[in-house]
Amino acid sequence: MSPAAQGQFIKIAFEAPGQKSIRLEAFGKTVPCYPSGGKTECLAAVPAGFAPGEQTLKILSDAGLIGEAKVRIEESKFPEETLALTQEKKDLMKPSEKRKEEVKIIRAGLGAETPERQWKGKFIKPVKGKTESLFGEKRILDGKRMEGYYHKGQDIGAETGTPIHAANAGRVVIARKFIEEGNMVALDHGHGVVSIYMHCSAIAVKEGQAVKKGQEVGKVGSTGISNSPHVHFGVYIHDTPTDPLFWLENSP
Repeated sequence: MSPAAQGQFIKIAFEAPGQKSIRLEAFGKTVPCYPSGGKTECLAAVPAGFAPGEQTLKILSDAGLIGEAKVRIEESKFPEETLALTQEKKDLMKPSEKRKEEVKIIRAGLGAETPERQWKGKFIKPVKGKTESLFGEKRILDGKRMEGYYHKGQDIGAETGTPIHAANAGRVVIARKFIEEGNMVALDHGHGVVSIYMHCSAIAVKEGQAVKKGQEVGKVGSTGISNSPHVHFGVYIHDTPTDPLFWLENSP
């Protein structure tokens, strides 16, 4: 199997006739596998903080262990960024009961699991604009590193009101406003793959709606914890964030 770097993903496709409840144990998680093109397909994200080195992947079913594979995980060089926030924006980071409920909704959306694969080909850049903060960046706020935090997507700067397009076909699982994320849209693409679009000035879709690749889902804004108009674009696999740029160049 080809090596994979931190923040990327791996794919395994194989035949498993007669096996039930097939799943993949990889990178500290056990995730479901799905039928695809006459075979069984498994996708797994390599977490940004996962230790480099050779890893053993285990394929399991109700019958137990049915196969193993090895993959070498390579280190990614993630930059560091100094973040400047107004006190008004910092106040949005304070814990609250409302925020706890929001996190539950977001986690459920990012963890969506549907057996129908809806995406086709490579993902597309959701908005034409300037690449700003990158995936994996560590943040420094008020002179202190934000421990345990890293940027889980790619920021693309553009003028307020610029259309944001679906990176691929999917179903809307989130289309609402949150304290930190602002107006947010999340699309379930099937097989545990979910894309997100945050800080929108407006939302153009509704939850449960099917969307096509390139369809408008919202408009660029600066809602939530944001300093300037941009879209935070993220792609998750089984609730683990991956580098969106990798999806623009590779189609599993």
